[in-house]
Amino acid sequence: MARERATEWTGVDAGLAVVLAWLIPGAGHLYLGRRRKAVVLFVLILGMFMAGQAMAQFKCVFYRSTPMLKSKLWFIGQAGVGLPTAVFTLTNDARAETDVYTSRVNKDGETERVRIDGEARLRFEMRPGFEIGTLWTTLAGLLNLLAAVNVYDIYYRRKHPHAEPDEAEGES
Repeated sequence: MARERATEWTGVDAGLAVVLAWLIPGAGHLYLGRRRKAVVLFVLILGMFMAGQAMAQFKCVFYRSTPMLKSKLWFIGQAGVGLPTAVFTLTNDARAETDVYTSRVNKDGETERVRIDGEARLRFEMRPGFEIGTLWTTLAGLLNLLAAVNVYDIYYRRKHPHAEPDEAEGES
């Protein structure tokens, strides 16, 4: 029965489907004609990514190590979400170039503005929720990569129905 439904696709490119799935969550499934699955993946993966961003006050996606997260592996996982990661990376890199000031009282009792830079600045900007937000955005990226693999699997099974094991052979 599964072989009757499997048809050869014309005009569908597996590489394009996988790239679309990576760039925009659910886009690869939409390209393959699986609308419901595409909408579910878009909402869940992008929702998880945005929830993680909100937890970290939209500061957890950037390509540099931090004092709290000593590895760039987090960014590699986050990059699995595709375009949203690129947008937030560019936004956070631009924000990193701006100066941050705080006030403190000097020895004479006067209040003065002090520029915060380097590692102290990162600690100043990282509020509670940064780590869990980073975790959620990274997991969203990894889930999107799994969805991209699923797009290729769907394409391959439809394109090569003869490669599927026969149900009768598996029972013996």
